[in-house]
Amino acid sequence: MSEIKFKIVKLPVEKIQQPEIEPIGTEPSIDVYNYKSMSVTAFTSGFESTQKKKGQKGYGITASGEPVKQGVTAACPKSMSFGTEIYIKELDHVYTCQDRGEAIKEGHIDIYFNDLREARHFGRQKLSVAIID
Repeated sequence: MSEIKFKIVKLPVEKIQQPEIEPIGTEPSIDVYNYKSMSVTAFTSGFESTQKKKGQKGYGITASGEPVKQGVTAACPKSMSFGTEIYIKELDHVYTCQDRGEAIKEGHIDIYFNDLREARHFGRQKLSVAIID
């Protein structure tokens, strides 16, 4: 029987060029925004937060005229215009400034919850907030 011998030959490989990558669009990533440490609290449309009762004029309506919506509505200081988007890093969520409140001063944001228990559980937290407007 004849023996077969192999020899491993390393062939030259051309250098692989990486394509140039350019960003698409003009919107920067949220990570490029400046974050401020702000006091973030929670509110509901109930009497404990708004001094309004269900059925009363203005119940569930924000100062901007929009109905409150969990995951969207935030009450902000007067320095922020209605419609300003606010990213809260620890919650990884964007809220919209739609409301005001007597207790809402600079450095404080109040986010809307449907459920009073959830709002109370959220409490008051110091969180990283970026203004995206």
